[in-house]
Amino acid sequence: LFRSLIHPLTPSQYSELPSYLAMATIEELVAQIEGARKTLEERKKQTGHLRDESNRAEERQRLRRQLEEVQKHISHQESINSGERNYRRLLDADALGSLPSEGTRLPAEPATTRYVPGSTGEVVNCSEVVAKGEYLWKIEGLSWLVNSLQQNEIPYAESCSFVVGGEEFTLVYHPTAGDIGDQGQKGSLAIVHQDEGGITFR
Repeated sequence: LFRSLIHPLTPSQYSELPSYLAMATIEELVAQIEGARKTLEERKKQTGHLRDESNRAEERQRLRRQLEEVQKHISHQESINSGERNYRRLLDADALGSLPSEGTRLPAEPATTRYVPGSTGEVVNCSEVVAKGEYLWKIEGLSWLVNSLQQNEIPYAESCSFVVGGEEFTLVYHPTAGDIGDQGQKGSLAIVHQDEGGITFR
């Protein structure tokens, strides 16, 4: 090119110049295409790897849900076992079940007496036949509860059933303190007696 500024190119030289530049551009494009193809193959391999990771993550999530379900059943079974242990204790103490008649009833142990000046008295412990139990219920992700209830078309969250003193209960939570029973009861957090018949508890 520099020489052409001094001496004009011949017709043959002029016709060869664009061809040379065109060949160089083609080579560059071919190199870019090859590089792009290599990049594409790398991205495809990366996609396969990421999909494998996603599949493993889904499997881990599925196993976590299975574990949670088994743990719920363990907790429920522990509640039943606790109730059975308490029921056995009450039977052994003749506080429940087939009690002896008046003619065969064993004499009761003397009640603990509290003396007051000028008089006598006794204290009767009414809590000896009261069954006690504990049940822990956690609701995680509480901010998503309303949407979750709407999606599952249920009015409130309810725990697994648990047993205390041979009686079955559940816990319920209504985020807007709406209906939580068959008799028009309303509330937010409540304990529900699932067995037939009445019961006194607190």
